[in-house]
Amino acid sequence: MSLKCIVVLLVAALALLQAQSLSQVPFRTVEAYWSFGDGLNDWATSSTAAMEAEVDVNGGLLHGVALGESPYIDSPLLELEVDDRHYLVLRMAYDGLCSTGRVLLDRGPVVGTFTNRKAQFERPTTYDFSILSDGAQHIYYIPIYTLGDETIRRIRLYPCATRAQLGQSFSVDWIQIIKAPTITKVRGCIDQYFATSARTSPVANVTLQTTKTNGVHPRFTSLFGRLSLPYATTYNCMANDTIAIQGRHFGDTAIVHINGQPCLGPSTIHAPTLASDAFEEEVLRCTLPPNALDGPNPAVVTVINEAFRGLRIDMHLVAYAQPVTLTQAPTLSNVAAHAMDVTWAPPSDIWQSLATTGYRVTWTDGSSTASVVVGNVTTTTIRPLAANATYNVTVTALVENQRTAAWQDVDLYGRRAMDVTAVVGSPSPLAGPAVRTLLHDIGFTSFSAAAILNNSATYPHSTLGPTGDAGGQGAFGLVLLGHANVQNCNSTSICCDIRASTNACYLTCAALPMATARSSATASLTTIRNSSDVTVPPAVLPLPPCGPALRLTGSAPLHDDV
Repeated sequence: MSLKCIVVLLVAALALLQAQSLSQVPFRTVEAYWSFGDGLNDWATSSTAAMEAEVDVNGGLLHGVALGESPYIDSPLLELEVDDRHYLVLRMAYDGLCSTGRVLLDRGPVVGTFTNRKAQFERPTTYDFSILSDGAQHIYYIPIYTLGDETIRRIRLYPCATRAQLGQSFSVDWIQIIKAPTITKVRGCIDQYFATSARTSPVANVTLQTTKTNGVHPRFTSLFGRLSLPYATTYNCMANDTIAIQGRHFGDTAIVHINGQPCLGPSTIHAPTLASDAFEEEVLRCTLPPNALDGPNPAVVTVINEAFRGLRIDMHLVAYAQPVTLTQAPTLSNVAAHAMDVTWAPPSDIWQSLATTGYRVTWTDGSSTASVVVGNVTTTTIRPLAANATYNVTVTALVENQRTAAWQDVDLYGRRAMDVTAVVGSPSPLAGPAVRTLLHDIGFTSFSAAAILNNSATYPHSTLGPTGDAGGQGAFGLVLLGHANVQNCNSTSICCDIRASTNACYLTCAALPMATARSSATASLTTIRNSSDVTVPPAVLPLPPCGPALRLTGSAPLHDDV
């Protein structure tokens, strides 16, 4: 069959591509095919003297006997455009002492009506290949695409290129021109797209999705979409993730390996499907094997034509998740007796930053170590800490499976458990210098409750401090919002609330149990003593300034309807 005829059939086949499975499309991978069951098929038409071989067809094989040192056979006239990964594939046996075969490609003018099929080769290109001379049939793969991209008009095959001996024989079962697999895109994890096959200057389609917990607390998620660029790779993959391998000429069935290991699944043989976003491209799907983690990273993606296993491609196109290391030391601020704030910078590399799903903050005072995992934040408060203790703090980046929901399950402070898939980086440099916590959060000897009295009318809708108390803010002396440990407050200190209208104090200063490292709601309630426990002589009024008093009270709601 002439190559022109094959091209016509190929165009017709592609027109039917949508209606057929890929395995039903002829000449999708095989561009030319010659067998010898019914004759020479236009091979070996030169004279016996010119070919230095006596050639005939016997039992479906092109059989030849060497008559000189360089026996050869020529192909029919061709117009083969080498615009892909074309191979000359042949099944041949050689009987006699020989180790090397040879192929010559004729790249002369375009074939025409009067082209001499027996003319000398013009500007021939040579390719030598090793053979087995045991008399058995073997398949040989010659990558003719590596010899240039000019149009090939004839092929000459030397079954033995190392001085054949008279009487040695060869037999050719078939000869084919087949296109080997080509991979253009691997996608499925975080995909990087490229404009050229050099795969430089990656870009990605990333959008930020924001959701709010209770309508207030924001959570951020990166969404990765497709681009229309012709080449793509993927990274930050986990074992058992499924990737899509897209390209051309995978064959009717294919074998896919990742770092030499087969894809997970019931079968090692995969049938490609038609790609939806590129003409004449096919897609294979592969579930990544975990043991490929032992190989190089980025991992080697291998696609092998299952019918012609010498046709394969190996490319570093998928990367398993890798640890991310923070190079900047975190900073410490708002140091208190039992807590401090830690702030850090995310990875400076945008691709590492997209892969990072959380951080583990670790602190130690030299005798004990604790840590907390946070998600979509770069600052957090670490607690509880020991008072008057020196702490070293580090932050470690986490890379977790973004195709599961667990890594997004954060509380209102951005904290969560670490996912079992986490790839843990190296700790950041220590926050320096080491910081010592305070002995007390608040320290003073005395204050006058009357001095901070607010005589304004009660206004229950204010959002600044405690509201709704008769006499306005300050009516109860020192008022603190939140949590505090107050120095110099003990069971021997007494004071009068300014609202007292009798000779007895309305409230007294209360001390927390010293065995408790920090205050709690329970401790506060159980240790505030009522005025009935303290008798103040009426003649002593007004009382001296209180030695500090503590009341924790809440604010009025922000809106009346809440």
